[in-house]
Amino acid sequence: MGRGRSLTDQEAQRRREEIMRAAMQCFADKGYHHTTVGDIAQAAGIAHGTLYLYFEGKKALLFEFLEQAVTESVLELLDNADVGTPGKSSVASSQPGCNCTGTMATCSK
Repeated sequence: MGRGRSLTDQEAQRRREEIMRAAMQCFADKGYHHTTVGDIAQAAGIAHGTLYLYFEGKKALLFEFLEQAVTESVLELLDNADVGTPGKSSVASSQPGCNCTGTMATCSK
């Protein structure tokens, strides 16, 4: 007996994102250690075993989320940074009395 049609890459990616959102909501609601794979599967509207077609388990879900968050943060920092001048930051210090020019090596604060 067949398993049905195969998902397209786009559908599979959408399903992974749905599972990720469900996992992050479960982690936020119950905490990582109190969340089970069954909780995540139920929140995502999939069978328990289906989750394992997309992720090795809840640890893999957490690591994927962290990787995405770090990547997005780094990309945002790079978009907002003065990357044309080595050693310079586009964000000056907001500490009182700091006369920084944005060059990290010369800041005395």
